[in-house]
Amino acid sequence: MRRRTYSTASKDSNGQYIVLCASGALYVSSDWGATWVQRLSISFTKAVISQNGQYMAAYSSSALYVSTDYGVTWSQLFSLSTVKFVGITADGSNLEGIYRDWE
Repeated sequence: MRRRTYSTASKDSNGQYIVLCASGALYVSSDWGATWVQRLSISFTKAVISQNGQYMAAYSSSALYVSTDYGVTWSQLFSLSTVKFVGITADGSNLEGIYRDWE
C-alpha cells in the first residue's frame, strides 16, 4: 500500500485484522498490516472491528456498512443522516451507533 493519510484505523485483539479508512476508501489487512486490499471506494469517517476480527463496521456521512466475514465482503446496513459514533461489542454480537447530538 502506498503511503496514505488515514482518518481512522481499528484492529482486532492480536492485530492480525486491521480496517483502515484512508484517502476516500476502506482498506482491510488480514496479515498484521503486511498487505492491504481496498474493499470500498467511499470516504469513511470511522471503522470498528470485533475482538476476533470477524465483524467490522464502517460509516460514512450517509451510510453504515458491515462485514461479517473478516472484511472480505461489505453490505450497506442502512442510510444515515449524521453519525457521531459507532461501536461494536468484543464478540461482534451488537453494533451500536449514535446519530445525533443530545442536548
